[in-house]
Amino acid sequence: MMPWKRVELQNIYSTLMTSLCGVTQQRKPTRKACHGMVDRTSAPSKSLLLGLICGQKMPQRKGLENHTAGPGFILLGFSDHSSLQGLRFTVFLLIHLVVLTGNSLIALITVVDSSLHSPMDFFLRNLSFLEICYTSVTLPKMLVGFLMGDGRISFLGCAAQLYFLVLLGGTECLLLAAMAHGPYTAICDPLHYSLIMSRGLCVTLLLESGMVVVPVQVVQTYQVFTLPFCASHDLHRFFCDVPPLLELACADTFWNQVTIVTV
Repeated sequence: MMPWKRVELQNIYSTLMTSLCGVTQQRKPTRKACHGMVDRTSAPSKSLLLGLICGQKMPQRKGLENHTAGPGFILLGFSDHSSLQGLRFTVFLLIHLVVLTGNSLIALITVVDSSLHSPMDFFLRNLSFLEICYTSVTLPKMLVGFLMGDGRISFLGCAAQLYFLVLLGGTECLLLAAMAHGPYTAICDPLHYSLIMSRGLCVTLLLESGMVVVPVQVVQTYQVFTLPFCASHDLHRFFCDVPPLLELACADTFWNQVTIVTV
């Protein structure tokens, strides 16, 4: 053992024994006495001894807070104009009802009418269903925030909202790409259109659109919510999104930015 380490251990031992003796005599050392005993040790040992003897909290690194058990986030939105909360609630409620009614009618008509069972109508029906789900991920929470004046959202709630938001959005994009296969076949190979664009192919394209997106968005959501959020938890948005969350992180977000650009 190196001489300086032996001296260091002796200092720690003597300090601990002094504190234990004070405890046995039911005399808790004062803060000044604690610091006097600890000052005889080197800097790496001071924080440990302060926590053991003086009952002080050990210093924590700023970026390693337990953010999973924290209060979550606050969705600010238009919080600067609280007098317009009622108007915003009415406007967004009407928008939500229009989206739900329009897409529900499209889905219902394409199911009931037998003449609307073409491959394009199949994709259109599922796209309408995805649009209902997509808007329902964010708008209900927004409406509750407008009505109650409370924009708080839990950590897990924000993670779930972000995951389903990017999942449904990515599925819609791939489904639109799959829908383009129908007109392409109708133009380039019209005689074999009904043979190529079979119901089995349409179902396969629909399932693949969702299956491809799921693992990608799981990784993206995991990357975002494993970052240490050591800054303010105020999100200047109506819902949880990747860019504002990265602004709150106090760690390197380079690979998160790469993922956003790639996806």
